[in-house]
Amino acid sequence: MVKKLLLIFLFGFHLTNVVLAQETAQSKEVSLDTVDIDKYKLDSMYQAYKLIKQKHEIEMLKKNEELQSHIIVKKSYQVTLLGISIVFLMLMIFFFIKQSRKKELNNKILDQKNKLLETQRKILEEKQYYLDQKNAELQSVNDALKEKSEEKSAIVRVVAHDLKSPLGNIMGLVDLIALNSSIDEESKGYVDLIKKIIEDTDDLIQKMLDISAIESGRANFERKEFDLNELVESAVEQFQQSANQKRITLKVFRSNEGLDGRIHSDPSYIRQVINNLISNAIKFSPFDTQVCVCLDRHDSSFTVSVKDEGPGISEEEQKQLFKKFTKLSNQPTNQEKSTGLGLSIVKAILEKLDGEIEVESIVGKGSSFTIKLPL
Repeated sequence: MVKKLLLIFLFGFHLTNVVLAQETAQSKEVSLDTVDIDKYKLDSMYQAYKLIKQKHEIEMLKKNEELQSHIIVKKSYQVTLLGISIVFLMLMIFFFIKQSRKKELNNKILDQKNKLLETQRKILEEKQYYLDQKNAELQSVNDALKEKSEEKSAIVRVVAHDLKSPLGNIMGLVDLIALNSSIDEESKGYVDLIKKIIEDTDDLIQKMLDISAIESGRANFERKEFDLNELVESAVEQFQQSANQKRITLKVFRSNEGLDGRIHSDPSYIRQVINNLISNAIKFSPFDTQVCVCLDRHDSSFTVSVKDEGPGISEEEQKQLFKKFTKLSNQPTNQEKSTGLGLSIVKAILEKLDGEIEVESIVGKGSSFTIKLPL
C-alpha cells in the first residue's frame, strides 16, 4: 500500500514539473514571486516525501526486527521441542531397554523356578512312591497284626473259658471241705486262702474276657432307662463288708435331696464301672479313712465321683492309669490283689456308652475319679 502511494506521489510530482515547464515556456510574463512560491512548494513536497520514505524505512526495519524476533522465537521453540522430543525418545529407549532386561531376567528366574519345580516334582514323586511302598508294607503288617490279635483274643477266650470250668469245680470242692466240721482251724485257714486265690483268679479271667469282648466289638450294650441312685446304693451295699474290714467309712452323697437319677444307658455295664471304682478306692485306702460316692445331675449329664483318702497318684503315673496291666507304685493296703485291668475296662466301657472319666489326685491326700454319663 505504501509503495502504491509513493508511485502515485512521484507520478504527480513529475506531472507537475511538466506542467510547470510548459507554463514557463508559454508565459514569459510570470513574476519572480510566483516562481519562488512554486519552488517553495516543491521543496516542501520533497521534504514530505523524504519524511514518508524515512517512516516507511523505519516501519520496514521494525517489521523486519519483529519478523526476525518471531523467527528466533519460533526456532527457539522448535529447538526446545526437538530437545524435549530427543529426551522423551531417550527415555522411551531407556525404558524399553530396562523392560527388555527385566523381562529377560524374569524369564531366566522363571526358567530356574520351573527347573526347581520340576526337580521338586520328581523328588515328590519318588517320595510318594516310597511312601506308597511303605504304606503297603504297613498295611500288610497291620493286617498281620490284626490277624494275630484276633487269634490271640480267640486263644484268650478259649483258655479263659476252659479255666473257668475247672476253677468252678475246685471252688465247689473247697466249699465241701469247708462244710466238714472235723477240720481244724489251721486247715480252715488253708481252705479260706485257696478260696481267695480261686476268687482272684476267676476275677482276672472274667476281666480278660470283658476287655476282649469290648475291644473286639462282641460286647452287647443294651441301653435303657434306669435309676442310677438305686444302682449306686446297691453297689455301695455290696462293698460295705470290704470297707468294714478296713474300718473305712463308705457313704453316698447327693447334691440335693430327691435327686433325679434317671439316665438312659446300659445298667449292667455302668454297674461294672462303679464296682471297679469303689473296689479300687477301698483297695488302696488306708485303714480308718473315708470313701465317698458323690452324685450330681446337670443339664445334659449325670456325674458320679468316687473320692478316697488314699496315697494319691503322681502326675506321671496318671498318664498310665487307663492302660492295660498298669502297675502303679502304690500297693493295696490289706494284701488285696490288683490285675491292672480294672481302669482300662472302665474307660473302654465309657467310650462305648458315650461317657467320660476324669481323675484328680494330690499325692498324700487322696484321689477322685469322676465319670460323666449322658442323660
